Amino acid sequence: MLFAGLFCIGPLFAQYKSTIKNETILYNNVDQLLPLGNLAQLRIAVVVPHAEKYAAFTSQLARYAAITLFGFSKFDEDIKYYNTIIVAGKEDDLDADCLSQLKQAVLNNKKLFFVISLNKNATKDHCPNIPNLI
Repeated sequence: MLFAGLFCIGPLFAQYKSTIKNETILYNNVDQLLPLGNLAQLRIAVVVPHAEKYAAFTSQLARYAAITLFGFSKFDEDIKYYNTIIVAGKEDDLDADCLSQLKQAVLNNKKLFFVISLNKNATKDHCPNIPNLI
């Protein structure tokens, strides 16, 4: 049996799909670390406040490189054997204890990347808690 028909996508669905906007702003790439190269030689730790909340983000990262996922609770111990650290979260997830651990990671020659969720009108000046670790 051969079936032929007309499939329609409702205008609301099409409009919804077209209004989703994915923006990424690179604020600082002084050492030209991005894009990451030699992925096979990198030991990448991804640190997020809530694994289930950031599952889509971490699964996308895992498509490109081998990663290990950690929380903030034992950050300094967990990242000991990794040379590249990706920290994802919201600005208010980075409390004073976390910031001091991040500074120590930089002192230990870790490559550190922040993926911070901001509101749509935010600029670098709106992120006073994000440390200048360079």
